[in-house]
Amino acid sequence: MSAWENYENRSQQLQMALEVERAMAESDLTIIEAGTGTGKTLAYLLPALLSEKVTVVSTGLKNLQDQIYRKDIVFIKKYFGLDFRVSVIKGRDNYVCRRLLRTATGKPNLLLEEEGWKYRLAEWADDTLTGLWEDAPASLAASVPRGVRITSSADSCRGSRCFFFAKCFYYRNLKAANGSAIILVNHDIFIADLIIKNKSKIGNAGLLPDWDAAILDEAHLLEDKATKWLAVILNTKENDYYISQLMDLFERGTLSNDDRAESIIDKCLELSDALNALPKLFENLTGEEELYPADDRSNPSRDGKVKESLSGINQLCMSLSTILPTPYFGKEAEREPGEIPEDESLDITDMEKLANLSEKLASLQYAADFLADGSSPDYVYQVKADNPAWGEGQGQEAGGKAAGKAGGKAGGKNRWEPRGETPREIELSALPLEAGKIFGERLRDTRKTVVLTSATLSTGGDFNYMKNRFDFGNDVRSMALSSPFDYGEKSVLYVPGHIPRHNAPDYPEAFLGDAVKLLNLSKGRALILFTSYKRLNEVSRALPALVPWTVLVQSQYPKMELLERFRTEVSSVLLATSSFWQGVDVPGESLSVVMIDHLPFERPNLPLHAGRCRLIEKRGGRSFNAYSLPQMTLTLRQGLGRLIRSANDRGVLAIYDTRVINSGYRKAIQKSLPPSKMVHSLSEVEEFLADL
Repeated sequence: MSAWENYENRSQQLQMALEVERAMAESDLTIIEAGTGTGKTLAYLLPALLSEKVTVVSTGLKNLQDQIYRKDIVFIKKYFGLDFRVSVIKGRDNYVCRRLLRTATGKPNLLLEEEGWKYRLAEWADDTLTGLWEDAPASLAASVPRGVRITSSADSCRGSRCFFFAKCFYYRNLKAANGSAIILVNHDIFIADLIIKNKSKIGNAGLLPDWDAAILDEAHLLEDKATKWLAVILNTKENDYYISQLMDLFERGTLSNDDRAESIIDKCLELSDALNALPKLFENLTGEEELYPADDRSNPSRDGKVKESLSGINQLCMSLSTILPTPYFGKEAEREPGEIPEDESLDITDMEKLANLSEKLASLQYAADFLADGSSPDYVYQVKADNPAWGEGQGQEAGGKAAGKAGGKAGGKNRWEPRGETPREIELSALPLEAGKIFGERLRDTRKTVVLTSATLSTGGDFNYMKNRFDFGNDVRSMALSSPFDYGEKSVLYVPGHIPRHNAPDYPEAFLGDAVKLLNLSKGRALILFTSYKRLNEVSRALPALVPWTVLVQSQYPKMELLERFRTEVSSVLLATSSFWQGVDVPGESLSVVMIDHLPFERPNLPLHAGRCRLIEKRGGRSFNAYSLPQMTLTLRQGLGRLIRSANDRGVLAIYDTRVINSGYRKAIQKSLPPSKMVHSLSEVEEFLADL
C-alpha cells in the first residue's frame, strides 16, 4: 500500500478496519475513536464494501461528505478495482428544480447579452448528472441575477404532479440510492429517516432505502442534531409569513371566489396579529432564556400572558383549519417528459400551495398547544429573540464549576446587555433533555450494524460520557485509537501560568499582550479561537494595530473564502468563534499556532444546558462531572485538533486559561489533551519554534 500515491501506512488504520469488519459480521453497535491522521474513512469504507451490506455513511459536516465522495471513493475504485455504486443524498434545497429552471430561463434571446446566463444555465442543466447547484461553475453561479430562484424546496415542490417529475434531480437521486452499496448522507437526513421509520413502523417509509449497516462519522455532533430534530419550535416571523401566503391565496388567487374567502382572511389577520404580539411580551430579551423558569427567576405574570397568547394561537389555528377547503387535485394521467403543451402551467397551483400551507398551519397549532401546556418534564422550554447584535458565540461562556449547578448564575457580568427594544421576532421551543437517549434507542431498535466514530468521543480516557448520553450501557463495544502523529515531537502545549484567571478584570489586557508576543515568535500563522463574540470583537479591534500581519475576522467573508485567504496569505492571523472549532482543515505552514482564549464551558444559564444539569442533579448525580466538564472537554479537543492535520505539520497549542493547571478538575482536563509537552513560558515556545 505504501506504493500508492500519498498513502501512509498506519497501524491504527488497520486496527480500526478489523474492528469495523467484526462489527459488520456480528451486526454490532460499536464506538471507535480514531485520532487525527488515522485514516478512518478508508478504515470503514473497505470493510463495509467487502461485507456486501448496504451501508449508509452519515457525516456531520459537508466537507467530510465531499472528501469521501470525491477522494476516498475514487481512491478505492482506482486501487482496489472494486465495482460498486455510490449515492450521495443531500437536502432538497441543494438540487436545481427543473420547473423553476424552466420558469427562470424560458426561451432566452441569444442576441441579448444580458440573457446569456439563461442559455448557459439551461445548457449546464442538460449536461449535469447530479443537479447539485454546488457543482455548477462559479462563473455561472455568479452570473445568475440575485432573486432568481432555481433550487428546490418542500414549499415549491409539486411532487408527482410536476411535469418534470420523471427527470427531477432530487427524486431521481433518491430513487438511485436503491441498489447502491454506499449511501452518503448527512446527520440531519439520517436522523429524519430514523424518526420517520420509527413512527410508521414501515421499513421503506423513510427518506432512505432499507439499509444493513450505518457508519456515523463525526458522531460527537449527533446529540445536538437529534435535539434539533426532536424539538418543538414556533418561530413568529416564519409562521407569520406562511399565514400571509395563505391569506394571499384567498385575496388574489384562484380561491378568492370561494364562499369562505372573507372568513378565512379575517381569521388569518387575527392569527397574524396574535403572532406579532408575542415578541412584545419579551421586551429587552437578549439571546435565549428559559420560558417558564421554576426558580427565583420565574415571572408568573409574563408566563400567564405567554400561555394565554399561545392558547389563543392554538384556538385560531383550529378555527381556521375547520373552514379551509380541502385541497383537491383531480385525476392526472401519468406523463412522460417531452415538449410542454402550450397551456401547461409551470407554476405551483393554488391548490398545491393550499396543501402545503395547511400542513404548516397544523404544525403551528401543534407547537402552540404543546408550548402553552409547558408541563412536560422531558423538555426544557426556551424563548430566543432575534437581535442583529448577537453572534453564534452566544451559546458558550467561559464558565467554571458554576456551570454544573442547575439554574446557577453565570460568573461575571452577562455579555449581552439589554438593548431596550422589542425583538423583531422570537422563537419559542421545547427542547428534549434526553435527545441522545431517544436517538440511541432508535439505533438499538434497528438491530443492525452501527458504527459511531470521530476523532473526539472519549473524555478523561474513557467513553462513559458518550455511553451515558446515548444510554448505550457497558455492553457496547468501544475502541480508542491514538493519532499516528507524534505530538511530543511535533508540538508543544503552552499554558501560561502568569496569566490572570479567566474572569479577572485584568485578564483581557494580559491575554492580548501575551498573544501578541506569541504571534511575533510564530510570525503570524495563527488561528485564535474564542468562546464569545464579545472577546473576539474586542481583540479584532485592537490586534491589527499591534502586529504587521493580515488579521482576518470571522464574518468578514463567507467561511470558505475566509479559510482560502488564510491558507494563501501564509502569515495571516484568523480570529473565530464556535463554528471554526471543528471542520477546519489547514495543513501546512499557514497554521503553526492554535490559541484558545478560555476553556469552552457552555454558558451555565443556557436553558438546555441548565435543564440537563438539573435533571442529573435531580437523579442524584453531579452535573459538573457528568455533563459540563466532559462536554467542554470534547469541544476543547476539537479546537486543539485544528493544528496537526498531516504528518508534516508542527506547531504550538496555546490555552490561555489557568484552570488547565490549577483547578480541582485539572487532571480530568489534562487526561484529554494531546500528548504534547506542556510548557509555561514563551522562552520555551521560542526554543521549540526555532527548530521549525
